Amino acid sequence: MNTEEKIRTAIQEALNDARVDITDTTGTQDHFDLVVSSDLFEGLSRLAKHRKVLDALHSLMEHNGGPVHAVAIKTRPLPKSNETH
Repeated sequence: MNTEEKIRTAIQEALNDARVDITDTTGTQDHFDLVVSSDLFEGLSRLAKHRKVLDALHSLMEHNGGPVHAVAIKTRPLPKSNETH
């Protein structure tokens, strides 16, 4: 499993409805831009949302022996379907 797959898996295990878009910003598999969409962010402050993502990535971060040096995080709610019932 490559680093991007590990990131996606870790976030989805912490936030079971999450959609995760990942961009390797340097091509070295250690700096990433993340866009995490989840309805589980509802009612949380920006800091709390970021903390949830960072907590999920804890074991993957370089200071814990993991491959990830830096992440930039954007959070948003899941897109709503345009279906009418």
